[in-house]
Amino acid sequence: MGKKCYRCGSENLIKVIPAKALVIPELKKEVEDGLAEVDCGCSGFQTGHRTKCRDCGFMWDYLTEQQLERQLAEKEKEQP
Repeated sequence: MGKKCYRCGSENLIKVIPAKALVIPELKKEVEDGLAEVDCGCSGFQTGHRTKCRDCGFMWDYLTEQQLERQLAEKEKEQP
């Protein structure tokens, strides 16, 4: 994936997809290959897939990722 966990820095990440998305052959194959795992979707999460750290369990979606990236960029600007 090339990403790192925003909490622990691990690169051991997995895609989490809603169960309803298993009708898409590419996503079903990712689950079968162990590259993604299925979420029941009971939480009402509607933003597509999420990313989960296999090491610490932290999970985020693309909206959270944008916010975290902005925060990281702001911290980098503050450091001399």
